[in-house]
Amino acid sequence: MKQLSTLLIAVFLFTAITPTKAQVNTQDSLALVDLYDSTGGPNWTNHTNWLTSAPVSSWYGITVSGGRVTGIILFDSVTYRGNNLVGYIPTSIGNLTNLKYLYLSENKLTGTLPTWLSSLTNLNELALENNQFTGYIPAFLGKLNQLTVLNLFSNQLSGTIPTELGNLTNLSILALGGNQLSGNIPSSLGNLTNLTWLFLSNNQLSGSIPSSLFNLTKLTELDLSSNNLNGSIPSSIGNLISLGLLFLDHNKLSGAIPTSLVKLPSLSLLELSYNQFTFAGMEWVEGLVPDNPDGSSYYAPQATVPLNNNNNIFSVSVGGTPSKNTFKWYKDGNLVATIVGDSTYTKTSNGTYWVIATNSLAGELTLYSDTITITDLPIKSINLQAKETNGQALLQWQTIDEINTASFTIQHSTDGETFSDIGTREAVGSGNNGYSFSNLAPINGVTYYRIKAIDKDGSFSYSNEASLTINDSRLTIFPNPVRDVATIKGNHIASVQMVDNNGKVVNVIAFNDATNPSIKTSDLAAGVYYLHIKTTDGNVCRVGFIKE
Repeated sequence: MKQLSTLLIAVFLFTAITPTKAQVNTQDSLALVDLYDSTGGPNWTNHTNWLTSAPVSSWYGITVSGGRVTGIILFDSVTYRGNNLVGYIPTSIGNLTNLKYLYLSENKLTGTLPTWLSSLTNLNELALENNQFTGYIPAFLGKLNQLTVLNLFSNQLSGTIPTELGNLTNLSILALGGNQLSGNIPSSLGNLTNLTWLFLSNNQLSGSIPSSLFNLTKLTELDLSSNNLNGSIPSSIGNLISLGLLFLDHNKLSGAIPTSLVKLPSLSLLELSYNQFTFAGMEWVEGLVPDNPDGSSYYAPQATVPLNNNNNIFSVSVGGTPSKNTFKWYKDGNLVATIVGDSTYTKTSNGTYWVIATNSLAGELTLYSDTITITDLPIKSINLQAKETNGQALLQWQTIDEINTASFTIQHSTDGETFSDIGTREAVGSGNNGYSFSNLAPINGVTYYRIKAIDKDGSFSYSNEASLTINDSRLTIFPNPVRDVATIKGNHIASVQMVDNNGKVVNVIAFNDATNPSIKTSDLAAGVYYLHIKTTDGNVCRVGFIKE
């Protein structure tokens, strides 16, 4: 194949330098041969007349003027298909100093953008989109001041947009979208006053939209979508009197939509969705193209709006005319209020809250807030103390800042882990208050107490734990823990009532002035039990034990 290619080149060069058949500059012809060889020419979709003795001007995609190659267009603009070029652009293409058009779009070219591009000072149109070029956009492209088209769309270019591109004042099309470009949009692009199309979409550009872009009064299409742009839309966008298509979607833009935007005379398509806009200025977007029945605007969805909490009063800022706004408040997934005009709501109980806002003039957009979960304790603080009084356990507690408190449940435990209820108290419900409760038959030994404060919505919190030791030498149970039989050590025992940890009576045993009687426990399930022991003199003692 290499020998055949060499032979074809020799034939071509012979015809190129023969006076009667001179067709093209030798240097130019060699550059075309290099292009053919380095991009898989034999496998091109169309390589009609390439490397033959036919005039170079008849080679597919080549234009010639004055013996110099002026155009390479290996791209079908009708079918939008490339020519299956695979490989890289050779450096010898830089010798085509009269080249005005270089269209190699929709192929499979790789490598970095070559430095020899800087030598093509007569180049008017450069289109290399939908290839696999990597690296940075070279600043020297700013020297190609004859360019009217620069299309590098959909490659793998990274880095920032060179400010030098602002020198290309003859550009009518600048397409850098579909790459991995980052950084700010250079304000120097505002110098390109002949631009009609500007495509910077699908990159990683950040920062605000430079107001200098709105000096480009000839723009008919502006696409800045799918970046990380933030800030507001400058009011100077109203200068774009020729703008028909505007794409700002999939960014982080916010603020009010300027009235100058909705008054653009030529605008037929507006895309604002997937930003951080609210109803501010959005109420008139649907009617921004009153003279164009085919005009369309898209402005939903938008990002969630912050839900603010000020002393249990929730609010959102959604802009728009208040009387046109409706707010639906939700708690734990249930609708709890529908309010027109007023964006505030006062918390009624603990739970997870959010709001959905609509505007009757901006019907396409529904704004959702983020969520706030309120887990305020029904009481800010409970200080519990326990002490023995005449064989009873006296519990006293002080509350601070009761809020919607309904009641208190008193609980006790023998191990400090498993608690059971022994009584209740109704709560005052607000303010700072004191409460007490007496356990008339406390457990002999160590007992742990706590208070369960219950809110009106069912939420609850606990106090600190307070322990109390009761030593009643008259009556004890042995052994403790017990397996099959337990002995009550004491005198004058009349009866025993056995209660489980849930307060259920499981057995009642009568004695006749017994001393150290035994009770059977083998039928009991493992757990905590209490004996209410009544003596012949009418006293009652409560003794707890653990069944293994």
